[in-house]
Amino acid sequence: MKQFIFSLSLICFVIACSAQRNKADLAPSPMAMSYLPDNYPLLKIDGKTKEDPTARVIYCRPQKKGREIFGGLVKYNENWRLGANEAT
Repeated sequence: MKQFIFSLSLICFVIACSAQRNKADLAPSPMAMSYLPDNYPLLKIDGKTKEDPTARVIYCRPQKKGREIFGGLVKYNENWRLGANEAT
């Protein structure tokens, strides 16, 4: 039983470690776009579809860019909001 619990813990640890993204894997732009079907841009470029995508989601990642956020840009004990100029 102890071996089973140890093996299960080890497997969970390995999966959790492999799920971590490397910062180099991220695109330099904070904006990203996701389509349904997944390969819609390639289909459109190749001329294999004339239909519009079923869904398109545009989203952005927050960027710190070396700034000090809490205590600097956002003062302590003051209200602050999530997001920037678009709905979050």
